[in-house]
Amino acid sequence: MKGLIDIHCHILPDLDDGAKNMEEALKMLKMSYESGVSTIVATPHFHIGRVIAEYEKCNSALEKLKLAIEREKLDIEVLLGSEIYYTNDILKKVSNNEIHTLAASKYILLEFSPWDEYGKLLQAVNETYSSGYIPVLAHIERYACLHDNMKRVDELYERGALLQVNAKSVTGDNGRKNQRFIKKLMKNRAISFIASDGHDSINRVTSLNKCFQYVSKKYGGDTAEKIFCDNPRYIIENRQSPM
Repeated sequence: MKGLIDIHCHILPDLDDGAKNMEEALKMLKMSYESGVSTIVATPHFHIGRVIAEYEKCNSALEKLKLAIEREKLDIEVLLGSEIYYTNDILKKVSNNEIHTLAASKYILLEFSPWDEYGKLLQAVNETYSSGYIPVLAHIERYACLHDNMKRVDELYERGALLQVNAKSVTGDNGRKNQRFIKKLMKNRAISFIASDGHDSINRVTSLNKCFQYVSKKYGGDTAEKIFCDNPRYIIENRQSPM
C-alpha cells in the first residue's frame, strides 16, 4: 500500500532523541518510503526541562533534510510538527509561534507522562480545544489512567480529542498489555491515527507496512485506509475532521 501518512516521527537530525545525524535520517526515510509512506510529519520533542527543539532550528533541519531527499531522489514529503509535552502555559507558546503545530495546521500533538492522572489529560483537552486547536493525544496506549476505563476514553473523544497509537503497540511488539488495550480501542472505533513514533532505523523504526497489513487483515482494508491515509490527510489539509 502506497500513500500512507506518518504524523508522529522523530526524523529530523540532531534535535532530540531521534535521528542523530543526516545519515540516520536518510536511513529512516528510506525505510518509511519502502513501507509505503508518502508523507511524514516530523515531530521533534518540545518538553520544557528536558528537550526543546527550537522553532528556527527545526526549520533549518527540515531544509537540510529536503536537500538530502532531493539528492537521493526520494519521492517522499516531510512536513514540520512537534510532539509537545503538556504544561499549563504551553498553549501560549503555540499561539506565539514558538512551537510548530502539525503541518502548520490547527492540530497539535500532545504528550503526557504515563503516570499522569486523568484530570490532567481532560484539562489539557478542554483547554486546547477551547483555544481553537484540535488535540491529538500521542501514543494513548501509554497512559495508565485510561486502561480498563473506556468511559474516560469516550469522554476525551467527546471533548474533541483525537487518539494516536504507535504501530509497534498495535502489532504487539510493545507488549501484550498495550495490545489488549488497543484492541478495545479499535473495537470502539476510538483510534484516529496509527503512526510510527520512529526514532531510529534499528529499534524504534519508521516502517508502517507490517502494521498496515495487520490492521487490514484484522479490521478490514477500509478501516486501515481511513486510519493510515484518510484521517491524517485532514491534518495535512488543515480541515476539521469528521473522525
